[in-house]
Amino acid sequence: MSIADMMIPGYNPEKQQQDNVQEGWPTEFPNPIVGIERKGVLTDNWNTLQFGALEAIKNIRLKGHKLMIIADETGRTENDVNMENQKLMQTFGDNGIYSIDGHLYSINNDTKDPFVKPNTGMFKRATQMNPGVQWNKGYYLGSTVIDMKTAIKIDAKPIFVKTNEHEFKKLNSHAHKDVLKKVTVVESLLEFAASLK
Repeated sequence: MSIADMMIPGYNPEKQQQDNVQEGWPTEFPNPIVGIERKGVLTDNWNTLQFGALEAIKNIRLKGHKLMIIADETGRTENDVNMENQKLMQTFGDNGIYSIDGHLYSINNDTKDPFVKPNTGMFKRATQMNPGVQWNKGYYLGSTVIDMKTAIKIDAKPIFVKTNEHEFKKLNSHAHKDVLKKVTVVESLLEFAASLK
């Protein structure tokens, strides 16, 4: 996917710059990258937005952070995911979120595929799309142990969003004690956004 494929419908950079004073929307995002998994962080498993998710995204962007959605969409069709992503981008635009830095996903379930987490192919692609992205200075938010292992592999700060009780118990098991030591647990994306400076 190109950056153009991720453009928010109706977003016009020239108009956005003209309206910048009224809208208060940044023209540059110099602060570290915030990467998020969709399921369990932005939406539930049925694409319903989590409480406060739009406010959180807007808050992260207004604080000058780069933001990318990097998601596993295992077992789904590319067409379905693209249609849902277009609706999500429209919802962002309708709620005053004028841009994000990218939206990448993988529909494969083959763990040998470099783009399937915990492999890091999607994160490398994200850096190619936006050379200003430095994962070792940023964050990756997810709601599964695999998300946390991926964050550690890319040297990002792993943030576990506690929306999946089964995965939270797994994270707290003896088998994952080394992962847990590196993880910060939050209740929601909104809580994380409020903690950013």
